[in-house]
Amino acid sequence: MLRFGCSYEAIADSTCSATTIRNRRDEWMKLGVFAQFADAIITVRSLIRQAWTLYRWDTRSTLRP
Repeated sequence: MLRFGCSYEAIADSTCSATTIRNRRDEWMKLGVFAQFADAIITVRSLIRQAWTLYRWDTRSTLRP
């Protein structure tokens, strides 16, 4: 599961309870938000690596990303 690095205490307050957070997470999982996000990351990484391999310029670093 995707974890974005903040704790419950950091995002929960009187307007956003633990139940609300869990309900949103469950709704996003049903919609496939996390899977779509992972697919987007993989696609972008692939495009960057392809561009790095195919396109060359004089000042390009020799280190690969």
